[in-house]
Formats: sequence, structure tokens, C-alpha cells
Amino acid sequence: MRSSSPSSAAGFTSVFERIRTRGRRTLVLVLPVLAAGAIAAGCGSSVGAKASSVHGNVTFGVLMPFSGPSAPDGVQTLNGCLAASYAIDQSGGILGHQTSCKEYDTRSDPVDTVPAAQQMLSTSQNLVAVYGPDSGVATAVTPLIERGRMTMCSVAGDPYYDHQTSPYFYRLQPSDDLSAEALVVYAKNAGYHNIALVFTTDGSAQTNDPPMVRAVRLLGLHITTNLQIPADQSSYRSEVATLIAGHPQAILTETDPQTTGTFFSELAQANGLVPIVATAEATYPAWQTALKRATGNPAMVSLVKTVQPVAVPTGAGWQAYAGFLKSAKGTNPSEFTTDLWARSQYDCGTLMALAMVKADSFSPSVYNKYVPDLLQPGAGKTVVHTYAEGVQALHAGKSIQYIGALGPVSLNQYHNVNTPFAVLVWRNNNFVQAGYVSSSQIAAIALH
Repeated sequence: MRSSSPSSAAGFTSVFERIRTRGRRTLVLVLPVLAAGAIAAGCGSSVGAKASSVHGNVTFGVLMPFSGPSAPDGVQTLNGCLAASYAIDQSGGILGHQTSCKEYDTRSDPVDTVPAAQQMLSTSQNLVAVYGPDSGVATAVTPLIERGRMTMCSVAGDPYYDHQTSPYFYRLQPSDDLSAEALVVYAKNAGYHNIALVFTTDGSAQTNDPPMVRAVRLLGLHITTNLQIPADQSSYRSEVATLIAGHPQAILTETDPQTTGTFFSELAQANGLVPIVATAEATYPAWQTALKRATGNPAMVSLVKTVQPVAVPTGAGWQAYAGFLKSAKGTNPSEFTTDLWARSQYDCGTLMALAMVKADSFSPSVYNKYVPDLLQPGAGKTVVHTYAEGVQALHAGKSIQYIGALGPVSLNQYHNVNTPFAVLVWRNNNFVQAGYVSSSQIAAIALH
């Protein structure tokens, strides 16, 4: 279930076997100078670049879906990029260069992602960093990026990367297997012994199913029905009937907003509603609107919960992020001020920019070694919460610990994070925290 990061060859050959089984996000940092011919052949190259060798603005490429079922992920990521770019530019840019965020649409499809990545890497002027791709398409391009020795700050939830060994890979959110395990732990704590699983067959949903099935077995629960349904169909009456026939006490689910509206509307019409426990897909306002229309607000209040990684929107780093998000052009503060993934992308961009400043280089082969240290606490370190504070401290010769919009973040040996999860309930048209699933409870499952 947990496997090593894809190597250059093995990872790439596996992509077509995995096209329909990936979902979530990845952030990748790239160099300003790449050989177009090498990229077209699938072999990126890393060329060290001092600030003096770059002329004009530098570009953050956003290699994410902006169309197709995973399009909300692209909007999330773009908001984080725009907030980071604004904060960086307000403080003089990176090594004297202003920044911009440029979109490259993967169309939620691995087949379309490769040419989009090739176009970005070979044609974007002064490309210094890449946000993306999501793990729905990550196996299609991460081998190419790894061969180019590019720093990756990933938000791909795919458990495929849990034990990855690339020194250039970082992920500031827990993987989907931890999230899936957290939902099952909550179900057991809530007294649900018989549970149904409902996932769409594309996008991020599929990365939840194997770890969830495993956790159910380890915790002694019973799966009444494991529905894998095509997204965005006009009706799910037969699937609804199958679910009801199993008599579940609760439903654990991840479906996109359109599927959510149709499936749960038909379930409500069939009088089959039981407690619904959703993944972080529930953070999307469109998902919330779809489920509320399908079930009615009283059912939302009494039956619906979501289990999400804990990253409380408080502290100096988050306050700075909220201000930058509000000031930057093209952002949506009402939706993304507290959003975990937008905050993580902002932190990733800020962190990599600080590493470039520390190294006086845009080359991952030069600055990558500084990334882990910038997150670690230590005696004599100066805590900074923004890019401006970090640059000032670095120029003063100080060692720094960056604590941004996510709060303190620590990395394990695989450059991944572990975190407790929050249980949220629906109140006053919003999800509010009502409990926790501890990281130790989830770790107990992971040890088996």
C-alpha cells in the first residue's frame, strides 16, 4: 500500500496503469534554464543559475487542473501562489527579481499533463518554480521532474509517495492514506460498526479506498457496501438501492460536487440517509452547497461530519497570509483564507523563495539542501513568519525557522508530515470543529 517514490523509469512506465487511480496535489520547483529538446524527450536537466544570470521577472508555473473534475484543486493552488507572489514582490522579489504565477492546465488528465509540463518547462521565461501537479496526474510527470533534479513541494495526497526517497520531494500535508485512516478511526470512536464506502472512480477519491479498507479490517469494523461510482452521472438509483440493502450505520465518502448532489439526493428520496463522514473534499463550498440541497439543512446539521488535517488558522504566519491573500489580485479571500491547501501552497512558495535567497541561486541543486533546515527549530534560530522577515534575518547573517500560514511544520525522514485530524460538524452554514482524531491513533494503524 505504501510504496517508494517512482524512479525515473519505473515511475514513468507505471503511469498508464495508474491513470484512473490518482487524486490531489503536488508542488514542484523548477529551474530557469532547461533544454527544450531534453524536456521533449522526457529528460529534464538542471542548470545552476545565479541571480545575475537571470533578466526580468521570474515565473512560478502552476501545473494544475483548471478544467475537468479536479479543477477546484487548480484554483486552490493558484490562490496560494498569488498570495506568496504578492508577499514576495512587496519585499523586493527573489534576489531582486519580481515574480508572477502562470497557469498550465493539466485538464485533470495524465495524458494532457505531459505536454502541458513540456510546454511549461521548455517555453516559460525565467521559470524558477512550479506549483503542481496534483497526484491525479503526478506519476505522469514526477519522473521527468526528478530527472531534472527539481525541488518538489507536494500537496499530492497519493499514498504512493509516503515512503518516497527523492531528496527533492516535500509534502506539507498528510497523505490520503492518513486521511482515510482518520475517517475510519472516527467511525469506530463514534460507535459505527457497519459502514458503507462511496467513492467516485476518478480523481482523489480512489487513493482513499485501499487504506480505508485496510483500516476497517484492522479496527474490526464491517463494510456493508464498497461503491465505486462513475462521476457526474444523471442517476445512481441502482447504487443507492445497493447501499440501502446493506443497512449501514454510516457512510464514509469522497465524491465531487455534481456526483454528491445527484447521489445523496436520490438517497434522501429513498429514505436511506444515515450519518455521512466526508474527506476534505467537504472543504469546497460547491460540495457543501450540493449536499445541503440534496439532503436539506436539518440533515446537514444532524448527520454530516468531515475529518480534516489540523492546521488551525491562527498565529502571526496565518494572519500575514490572510492579509496577502486579500491584497493580491485574482484571489478569493472569502473561500481560501482558512483553506488548508491554499495555505500550504503559500507556505511552499515562501519557503522555496527563502531557500533561494539563502543559497543566492535559483538552482534546486544549490538551494534544495537548505529547505529542511528552514523549517526546523533550533537554539539560536530566529523565528520568522513572512518572506520579508526571513530575508531581513538572512541578510543579517542569522539562522531562521519559518513558521507560516500552517503554523509549525516538521518533516519526517521521507519529507512528509504527520498531523492530528479535526472532526468538524455543520453549524450556521459552515463546518466548525467538534473533536479530534489523534496522530497516535492513526499511527497505531500505520504500524501494522
